[in-house]
Amino acid sequence: MQPLILLVYTSQSRQPVDGEMIDAILNVAQTFNSQNNITGFLMVRGNYFLQLLEGPEDAVLQLYNKISMDKRHHRITLQGKASIENRIMDKWSMGYIEEFKETQPSAQSMLELFELAREGQVISSAKPLEKMLRIFSRDAKIR
Repeated sequence: MQPLILLVYTSQSRQPVDGEMIDAILNVAQTFNSQNNITGFLMVRGNYFLQLLEGPEDAVLQLYNKISMDKRHHRITLQGKASIENRIMDKWSMGYIEEFKETQPSAQSMLELFELAREGQVISSAKPLEKMLRIFSRDAKIR
């Protein structure tokens, strides 16, 4: 059995993000991810995306490479990659975090990730990111 990895990236849409675009992304992702043993979630703030992918290393890296070639977004930045023992989002082929309260404990960290994306920066370590995402996933409203 292949080791599991967690991969987080941020990107910026080249066009305005609306509900129709998000639904299309989710429909494709949920089908593909179910077929390839990948789980994760997508967040959107303005024109910026944050996506967590987790699953077998080869499958996740192949998907990330495919996503990186998608011309609908740019400024694609790998924020972190780490080996994991257990999945964070084991129940979602691709969850979508529609909203989060900026007062919840992990919200500030998520807002900082979006700010890093806007500035084109990368976080320094995947392990703190994994911990923050585990806390955030408990608090978030996911569909």
